[in-house]
Amino acid sequence: ITFGSAWVYKHKMSANTLVANCHKYPQVDFNKELLTVQEIITAFKPFLQATPHIQTIFTVSPVRHTRDTLVGNNRSKAILIQAVHELCNLYKQCDYFPAYEMIIDELRDYRFYAKDLVHPNDMAVDYVWDCFVKTCFDEETKQFVQEVKQYKQMEEHRFLHDGLPENQKFKDVLLVKKTELLSKYPITMSF
Repeated sequence: ITFGSAWVYKHKMSANTLVANCHKYPQVDFNKELLTVQEIITAFKPFLQATPHIQTIFTVSPVRHTRDTLVGNNRSKAILIQAVHELCNLYKQCDYFPAYEMIIDELRDYRFYAKDLVHPNDMAVDYVWDCFVKTCFDEETKQFVQEVKQYKQMEEHRFLHDGLPENQKFKDVLLVKKTELLSKYPITMSF
């Protein structure tokens, strides 16, 4: 579960109900508020109490919400980090993966950001993903991810010339690979 921002919008006409998206309505119809650590914990308690058998990994998004100002973004991220750590202390099935800290502290250089200087670029995303795989996946899952990655790379292959016999051979190999993956991982795969 990735938390992005502790800033929320409440719809005034709906008893201050939290909304997921308010772009289609005038801003005056909403109150913008910063959630507290306790509000976040209270919101997640029912889920975590109902799923003690499910490993839950929390992380905080390294994407800066600059529309909230940099100070507002940092206040928000601090609240999210504190809430996550308190949830992890309360529920043994919870862990924290430090994607935010990896981007902000380990990489901490704008060459790891897209042109907007807000979103991590592909190199940063790959770095975090590799760390996530090494930290959170067992060997069987790592093997699964690698096999699916190879299949997806094959699937994305585009032919320079249509109708060549080699193209059909490649498509046949791809179909065999898909069948093998579906046979090996029947519950987890869908195409």
